[in-house]
Amino acid sequence: MSDSHPLKLMLEEIDKSPELTLFLTRLTERDSTFAKLFLLHQDELFSGDKSTKLPYLFWNNFTTEKATSEKYRIVETLVKLEEIKSEQALKALPGFLKLAEEGMSEEMKDLLVYAAITVARQNEDIRKLIVSKNFSFRLMKEAVRDYRDFRLDFPKKLPNADEHILRKKAMHMVTPLIEDMRTGRLVGFLEKLPYLAPDILMVFHVQEADQHLIKVLKASEIEKDLYMEAITELFSLGLIWNVHTVFWCENCRDQLQLLRTTSQFSPHHLKIPCPRCKKPMSVSSIFRIHDRLRQCIVSQDGLLTVALAWLLKKNDVKYEFSVHNEHEYDFICRTPTGDMLVECKMHRRPGNERSVRGALEKDLKQATEHFETLKKKSSALKKGYVIYNYALEEYLAIINDVSKKCENIKVIEYQDLSDLVQLMKSTQPLDGI
Repeated sequence: MSDSHPLKLMLEEIDKSPELTLFLTRLTERDSTFAKLFLLHQDELFSGDKSTKLPYLFWNNFTTEKATSEKYRIVETLVKLEEIKSEQALKALPGFLKLAEEGMSEEMKDLLVYAAITVARQNEDIRKLIVSKNFSFRLMKEAVRDYRDFRLDFPKKLPNADEHILRKKAMHMVTPLIEDMRTGRLVGFLEKLPYLAPDILMVFHVQEADQHLIKVLKASEIEKDLYMEAITELFSLGLIWNVHTVFWCENCRDQLQLLRTTSQFSPHHLKIPCPRCKKPMSVSSIFRIHDRLRQCIVSQDGLLTVALAWLLKKNDVKYEFSVHNEHEYDFICRTPTGDMLVECKMHRRPGNERSVRGALEKDLKQATEHFETLKKKSSALKKGYVIYNYALEEYLAIINDVSKKCENIKVIEYQDLSDLVQLMKSTQPLDGI
């Protein structure tokens, strides 16, 4: 592995971060909630399409298990109200903004042209550029250089006639604003300003957050309270932060109550009573994952590979990674009793036994080919392992059946990472775990 390899650079960043080090410690513990959650394939963990994976984790206090329209009825109503208020705010634009919306007025054009010509007349180099047959951005930069000798200030004294005309045109421009101030329309507009650009993250709360959270909990097989504890710990470590939270009251349907905040609250503290009826408010919150952690998760080789490399380094196990010969291998680990080939597989959770069998047959065939190729070059190679990012207990019968022809390759799951690394340090024969 070269000094500039992405995996090596990631491990260096982890070494600098106590928070990421603790995260990986938690991740590689047996029965780790972190592992169940973050070793999901990135397509399962994050929302968005293939080209845009949004590094968000979601949280809400809904109690029902299935996503139903009833959950979102109140907040959907509130979002629709926001859209209507935005349209009304645009209609209430004061005079000077109406002019801008309709296009630049003649008065504005006159003032801009006058200012441009006045500034040009004060700078000889600019005048030469204006009349020159040749003009380009490069020539312009050569003329103005770093602007130190370039006069950009507008003259304090103008010809009397010009000053009179300019003042008249400027007053004509601000007259609509003065009229808005006199009639109170400007005050009404200022009060509507918050609705000009409704928070786009509200859409995530309605259309994405709960459905995606349900999918994540199902794929990871984590109870919601354990999920909350996990992301609360991540929040404490600064590895996620609160992007946006919305509270609403399901009880006050006669007078809708909505509170939005970007303040930093952990999932554990997202509990407030309705200011009106004092009953607990519904809450939906969006958390963003720290960029360094996100890079580990979405890296080409996956978080399972990062976790194994971190364990190997932590335990002083020598290894080569991403070896390019006839094939590309994940890890070739040097142990006291021989070399070991280890390949990490980051897959989506299998939907049925047929998909498990198909993935196993493909992965074991590939690993066997890699093992046989390496064995011809080095008699030190003794064993091969294929590690999966999900639990394999319910698929043991399939694994045993598919593995019959692969005597040198053993299939294990992410739970066995630490045991595998300890086996590498042992002086006992590599009989497996």
